Amino acid sequence: MFATGRKPSSQDLGLEDVGVKTDPKSGKIIVDEFSRTNVESIFAIGDVTDRIQLTPVALMEGMAMAKTMFSEEPGKPDYDNVPSAIFSQPPCGTCGLTEEAAAEKYGSVDVYVTKCGPQHAR
Repeated sequence: MFATGRKPSSQDLGLEDVGVKTDPKSGKIIVDEFSRTNVESIFAIGDVTDRIQLTPVALMEGMAMAKTMFSEEPGKPDYDNVPSAIFSQPPCGTCGLTEEAAAEKYGSVDVYVTKCGPQHAR
């Protein structure tokens, strides 16, 4: 198996010209829990913030950011139960806590494993 990661690409955006703080080592744009940068009028979401680098997370962050910008109540992304998929053979998907994290959070947990695929569809 071969896997690659992503690195935030924030250089050459002019962020330093307006005073937006970035991490000098990773290049990520530094944001608070509401996706605000240190410059009041500038927000950042998605891979450039180097949080969870998944499409559903970027979409959720965008909706929370819009709520913060355009409503009276700020919206904070919820990083619990984020779905993910690995497009491999066989494919794999997850959602929620790992077994270890669930046991740590809730104590004893029951684990159910199933197979899903065309041979199981009716």
